[in-house]
Amino acid sequence: MISSRLARGLNLLLAANQVFMSKSFDKLQRITSIYSDVEDRFRITGEVSAESTRCLWFTQRLLLRLVPHILDWLNEIARAEGKGDLGQAELMQDFAQQAAKARLEPQAAVPVPAMPSPNAAIETTPGSVTAGQREDIWLVKEVDISKSTNGILTLTFKHESANGVQLAMAPIELRQWLIILHSQWLQAGWPAAIWPEWVDTSPKENDQPVKGLH
Repeated sequence: MISSRLARGLNLLLAANQVFMSKSFDKLQRITSIYSDVEDRFRITGEVSAESTRCLWFTQRLLLRLVPHILDWLNEIARAEGKGDLGQAELMQDFAQQAAKARLEPQAAVPVPAMPSPNAAIETTPGSVTAGQREDIWLVKEVDISKSTNGILTLTFKHESANGVQLAMAPIELRQWLIILHSQWLQAGWPAAIWPEWVDTSPKENDQPVKGLH
């Protein structure tokens, strides 16, 4: 849960990993992340299958708590690869982030689930899902984080009245998502203090072209 479990760090979530991983969650295969100026929220549209998508809304409050835990995990990897040398770890972060950006490829956006017609008959069958209780569109209020021994970070986005969905990402995929999120975050004018310098892959003013390369 973002409010309590994330506040206590990852240890509790990792200890509880076997509990929620045993449940059945749909897996997001591909996602599109967009900031909505009208809603002042982020929307992640995820593809479960060719015929099924999910639309998840995220508030600034939730993401301000979630993003630092993701960054910490990538920092752990860099420190391990740099063998404890902080300067080396920072260089590795910059290199890994630039490499992730280079491998970003344009893809067609995941379609948003169709909204029901406002003229459709109201369903009164017991147990039916109404327009206000849809299982494919919801505001995310709770997230679980787990990391596996093979370097995969899994985010489980809970649903209040139905099964949630899971998004599993390797470090390079996670870095690519952070590049997109960071860019839109700045455009939204949200607080930028949570982002370290290595996340920003835009050209720097003091960057000089390498001689002999054009």
